[in-house]
Amino acid sequence: MRYPAKVKSAASTSALIEFIDIAPTVLEYCGVRIPETIQGKSLLPLLERKTDRHRGEIFVEYSENEEAAIRTKRWKLVYTTGNRERLDGYKTGRALPGRTIRLFDLEVDPDEMTNVAGRPENAPRVAEFTQKLADHLRRTARRQEQIPQSGDVLEQIDGLLKPDDVPAPAR
Repeated sequence: MRYPAKVKSAASTSALIEFIDIAPTVLEYCGVRIPETIQGKSLLPLLERKTDRHRGEIFVEYSENEEAAIRTKRWKLVYTTGNRERLDGYKTGRALPGRTIRLFDLEVDPDEMTNVAGRPENAPRVAEFTQKLADHLRRTARRQEQIPQSGDVLEQIDGLLKPDDVPAPAR
């Protein structure tokens, strides 16, 4: 962000932020009250160097491919239903893989080359992150009436990731 009167030039941070944090930041700089319905969190303390931490975790949604992720400083879990043909240049020509969960330890594998989701020692982490992902998707669902009523966390994520604002790709 650029605001010479308030933000130091050429500064950078490794703090975890989300795009939804931009709107409340601009509103706060303008002296406008941030509506309660805004999901973001102002970056002002981070930009003014009052802190070096903004969020403990961030969420990413890529509805068109039915994918979502949760990332902390150390870990990144990527969830995909594997039920949609990719249209973004990553089409493989292979059969759709179905549900896939990938977990990366960014501390030892910053290039995300080794999926450690299947390792027994990571089962509690995968369960925690998938629960947090489901909670986030329920909390931010565009249409609350479409939240799956299943008690199964993975089925809930699958249902919440189905886009209803883009057409299903032709098969």
